[in-house]
Amino acid sequence: MLNGSMVFYSGLLYGKMGISLFFFHYWRYTGEKLYNEYAAYLVDLVKSQIHEDYPLDYERGLAGVGAGFDYLKKHEYFNVGDDLMNEIDVKIIKAVGYDRRVDMLTGFGRYLMSRHENTLNTTIKDALIQIKSYLPNSIDAPNENNKKDKIFEIINSFNLSDLDELFSNNHDFAFQGGYTGLGLALISTIDADSNSWTNLL
Repeated sequence: MLNGSMVFYSGLLYGKMGISLFFFHYWRYTGEKLYNEYAAYLVDLVKSQIHEDYPLDYERGLAGVGAGFDYLKKHEYFNVGDDLMNEIDVKIIKAVGYDRRVDMLTGFGRYLMSRHENTLNTTIKDALIQIKSYLPNSIDAPNENNKKDKIFEIINSFNLSDLDELFSNNHDFAFQGGYTGLGLALISTIDADSNSWTNLL
């Protein structure tokens, strides 16, 4: 909590959006209202940092932030509102037409697949078809075995036998490769029903 709001990036995998996911999950796990309030505060910070020239990538930009917003709404943690989600849809769908780098298209596809599950927007479906035609391989939805593998892969990348060493190492607070991902993975080992976040990685 001391460091979350000071993280420079606001994106999903390396910024405030991912940290908010941890705190929402931690709130449900502990029942402590403080964690819910802090997570909502981080989401409000992320919303305030979105601007016209905000990067569009999945890791640090709008596609990942949008996927995070969609996840929060789907799991009834927080609803950023339909207007903001529709604005993100429009920007990402427009970007599909002009940014055909594989990493960007994969990120756009991950965001749009998530949105497609929750909306009946034919424009999103058309954009997904367009992305599929550009990419050499399709984007697969993770299955339950992949989720378990991902959780233990995250945990095993940290030395949990020596907590002093763990916290003295220069880990960051990222969702991917940092304390945020580790915290979510540890919660999921105790509460297997809370592994849906792995879909975002």
